[in-house]
Amino acid sequence: EELQAISNSAKGGAKAAQETADAAIAGVNQTNERISMLDDYEERKVVSVNFKVNSYVLSDEAKTILDAIAAQAKTEKGYVIEVAGHASADGKLEINRKLSRDRADAVIQCLVEMHNIPQRRIASTFGYGISQPVADNTTKEGREQNRRVDVKILVSKGLLAPVNVAKPATSSAIEPQRDRSAGTSN
Repeated sequence: EELQAISNSAKGGAKAAQETADAAIAGVNQTNERISMLDDYEERKVVSVNFKVNSYVLSDEAKTILDAIAAQAKTEKGYVIEVAGHASADGKLEINRKLSRDRADAVIQCLVEMHNIPQRRIASTFGYGISQPVADNTTKEGREQNRRVDVKILVSKGLLAPVNVAKPATSSAIEPQRDRSAGTSN
């Protein structure tokens, strides 16, 4: 009976140790998954600000839109802002590329100077020129829509992932057994 009790106690200790090890492995796997998702982003908000022909000056309406996106960005954890400038098909290709970069730079300047968005939070900026229209460049309305800067708030999925800390199962530790035949403890 005593050997059976010792055996059962050892089995219980082994089971508790295995549960603790399994919980630790699950925690490591979850941490690895979160780390691998750090450079995957979820779009939280996307806005476009429009510009007049041959201009990269922000209108009052554009500033109001940027005020709102800056305010939201500051409430996010682990955010970055992506800024992409665009142009309509009016004019020469190289001029439109430069104009789209200048528009993106105007947006960044506003976000950094007027709203204190740290430059490290500006993930990328690019002037696409006419390569990514959202509307038909053969119509006046389409060209107006294409003269824009798209601004996106992106938040790291790795930082958004919930953290579940598994508690290991508690079990009584194996206590030293007494040698009852000798009447002394080990």
